Amino acid sequence: MGTSTDPVLFERIVETARLMFTVVDADFRVTYTNPVTFDLLGYAPEELIGTNAMDYLHPEDVEVATGALLQIVGESRGRLGVGIPLGARVRAKDGSYHSFEIGALVQLGDRDVQGVILRLRPIDGQALLDVALHAMAAGDALDEVLALLARSVSAEVGPAEASVSYDWDGSRFAHAVSTGLEPVLTGTGVGVDGAPWELAIRKDETLAIGLADLPDPIATAARERGMQMCWAVPVAVLDEEESACLIVWRRESDGPWVSHHIALGRVAQLIALAFRRRRDEALLVQAALHDGLTGVANRTQFFRELDGALANPGGPSLGVLYLDLDDFKPVNDEHGHAAGDELLKVISERIGASVRPGDLVARLGGDEFAVLCRGVDGVDELVVIAERLVAHIAEPVCVADTTARVAVSVGISFCARSGPHVPVLERADAALREAKANGKGRWHLDR
Repeated sequence: MGTSTDPVLFERIVETARLMFTVVDADFRVTYTNPVTFDLLGYAPEELIGTNAMDYLHPEDVEVATGALLQIVGESRGRLGVGIPLGARVRAKDGSYHSFEIGALVQLGDRDVQGVILRLRPIDGQALLDVALHAMAAGDALDEVLALLARSVSAEVGPAEASVSYDWDGSRFAHAVSTGLEPVLTGTGVGVDGAPWELAIRKDETLAIGLADLPDPIATAARERGMQMCWAVPVAVLDEEESACLIVWRRESDGPWVSHHIALGRVAQLIALAFRRRRDEALLVQAALHDGLTGVANRTQFFRELDGALANPGGPSLGVLYLDLDDFKPVNDEHGHAAGDELLKVISERIGASVRPGDLVARLGGDEFAVLCRGVDGVDELVVIAERLVAHIAEPVCVADTTARVAVSVGISFCARSGPHVPVLERADAALREAKANGKGRWHLDR
């Protein structure tokens, strides 16, 4: 039996290790590398012997890596020097780059080594997780973040392919972001009873199902891909309002081991975080562009939409209806602001029910509203909308244990062609003033 100093034992450890061990001389020339180099980068060890190790680094990493290695060598004269592991990207034989954590042990004075031992640990999975976190923080699109997370799983537990599938309807997913899997393997194809993801979501636990236990057509597609096993990790998102699933297809029939569960759990947490981030951003946009009381668009959104419509000279015709409530102040004075707020909510709902689908309703402030109508056929269509508004808003409203009645004055402006200098809103405002001057509960068309 070998002892702790048995060179045969050391050789066996290095030769069978899943970490890459490379020895370089003082000029960074490779003098040794272990067999796993082929699995990790595609090079046979003999292909690297005599070449400069720095030639395989990503151009952006060469300067830092060279400086770090020279510093370790310089400061370790007369003692063992390991230094802090450095992250760098290394070029594979197919031209792709892979991330490694690289540690160094200086053994220039050892007659058997006469060089620096580099230990390279693959960290593609962790590197992609870092990129995903940066993308999430930068507000990148949800599918872009999920794609990075799927790739990180493939790198971390490979050889494997992964999918993040979401919008589950009880039978299939509406969307999936994968590393190139067919729909039937991501759960977005035809719903299949007993699919791994369906079972995982229903049982709320991670499942590992081998090829022999997979239902068709999933089993056939997996076999054609050379897959042996499916891992399905349910992900509860948005306070369990909907379900997603991390689906991992493996070409090996073992696991998941404890380390796999840790990696899968970490990614599942980030998937849930990505969905919460999307929801929070949507809520922020909603708050920024919508009136907090009525839920309709606010001034910012209205003018953004109007400016966008007018910025296209020769675009579709459009019209603006400018609304101001009549007799609203007495409701506030007699029944309080809570009753006034409730009245504004009801009025905004009636406005929304009176306009066409796609028309933008906005509260500009107080008891003033506006409607942006794009693609109208002409003035007559705007007049029909205005008449509906006047009639519906005049109907009694029950607020604060009483019945309130308000009317609305409407100013109408129409332009057959949009353009940046078309004063459509100013004309609607002028028409509104004319309507109020002529009495309550009526409309006026600017001509």
